[in-house]
Amino acid sequence: MKKSRQKVLVVDDSSTARMITSSVLRDYGYWVETAVDGAEGVRKAKFFNPDAMVVDLRMPKMDGFQVCEHIRKSGEKEYIPVLLLTAREDVESVVKGLESGADDYITKPFNEMEFIARVKVLLRLKGLQDELHKANKKLERLSIMDGLTGIFNHRYFQEKIYELLKTMRSEKKELVIGLFDLDYFKMVNDTYGHLTGDRVLKKTSEIIQKNIRSKDILARYGGEEFVIVYPDIEMSEAFEVSKKILKEIEDYEFQGEDKKFRITMSGGLAIYNPEDNPDKDKLIHEADMALYTSKREGRNRITISSVK
Repeated sequence: MKKSRQKVLVVDDSSTARMITSSVLRDYGYWVETAVDGAEGVRKAKFFNPDAMVVDLRMPKMDGFQVCEHIRKSGEKEYIPVLLLTAREDVESVVKGLESGADDYITKPFNEMEFIARVKVLLRLKGLQDELHKANKKLERLSIMDGLTGIFNHRYFQEKIYELLKTMRSEKKELVIGLFDLDYFKMVNDTYGHLTGDRVLKKTSEIIQKNIRSKDILARYGGEEFVIVYPDIEMSEAFEVSKKILKEIEDYEFQGEDKKFRITMSGGLAIYNPEDNPDKDKLIHEADMALYTSKREGRNRITISSVK
């Protein structure tokens, strides 16, 4: 029989029962790993990452109830369905097992065909749970990402900045926010069209992203505006990074429909002092005022907020 890529972890303190259960599963092509008691089963579940578990109810150290409870409370990212093996059809034990987190049960000695049928049902459940998990992760990502540039969106920035300010305050570290705006971007759209304008925004985000640290946060603030959060940094370093970004954007030649063109960007920086209260709106306003100063004084420059 063709080897299945689906993995089943058999947890049973009886060597005979482990051998029989494992043999049946392997005969049907499953990849099988075994554990001699509940404690080992919990450990192996973490590293073996099974698609399903077959767990004996009565075991020393940690019984089937406890294994189920641990698996459900362990915070594992992926759902692991559990089939309980019980020596007799004790309704009270079955109910307790299902309430502990088991998905199904079967009595020993089991009928081979019924056993495999129940395992297949659990594996289908596993597949559905995985698909749901992936869909939820995709929705979560879409909710915080900008659809055009692929960087974080304004919503994510607003949610993250206050959290970071509190962290910086507790760790007594400084944080810098930079607001950036492409100069005369409307002229790009009017002259070369919105598709070219979209390419400019995408490339601008790429240039910024490659120049910042992995712990820095880049988000599209709105339209042609971008925001960079520099946690745990001195203003002088944030200023130099920002200047480098502006220079790379100024030097880059964008391709219009029939000719190349260049564009510049202006920015404003504001710093958060850990001695202050974590007021994100105040900090954003300071960065915005510094950006306005850059625009007023000729564009293509960085201004540091003078607000103390």
